[in-house]
Amino acid sequence: MKIRQFILSAAALLIAAPAIAGGSLTVTKEAVINTDAKTLWATVGGFGTLHTWHPGVASTALTGNGTTVGDKRELTLGDGAKVFETLEGLDDAKMTQSYTITQSPLPVANYHSTISVSAAGDGKANFKWTSTFEAAGAPDADAMNAVGGIYQGGIDALNAKFK
Repeated sequence: MKIRQFILSAAALLIAAPAIAGGSLTVTKEAVINTDAKTLWATVGGFGTLHTWHPGVASTALTGNGTTVGDKRELTLGDGAKVFETLEGLDDAKMTQSYTITQSPLPVANYHSTISVSAAGDGKANFKWTSTFEAAGAPDADAMNAVGGIYQGGIDALNAKFK
C-alpha cells in the first residue's frame, strides 16, 4: 500500500473507531542506503527538510530554526492533512534526530521517534527510523502498520534517490 493510502486509512480509523487502549508499541525500519553517511545525513538530518525526501510530505513549516530542542514543525501531507511535531533532540555529530508528534490524523498517542544514520562501509550508510507509541482509535496492528508504511515510504524514496 502506498504512503498516502496508509495515512488516509489511519485517519479514517481515527475518526471511525472507538479508542482502544494500546500498550507501548515499537516500530523500527532499517535499510542500507547507497550513499555515504555524511550525504545521507545532509538529506534526512534537517528537522525542516522532511518534505524534500519523503513522498508523503508536501511541505514543512518551522517555528524556530529547526535546530533547537522545542522547535516545532507543521507537516502538510499530500492530501492536505496536518501533522504537528516537536524537536526533542538533534545531534549532527552522532547523526540522530528525535521528535514527538503532538497532533496528527494518525492513530497514535505518546509518539516518540528517532531517525539515525551511520556508516555501513563501502561508501554506504545505515538508515534507521524507530518509534514508540500507543495506538489511539485503532487496533495496535493497524497503528503499527500505518507507522511502518510511512517509514517504508521514506526508505523507498531514499533508495530511489541514491540508486
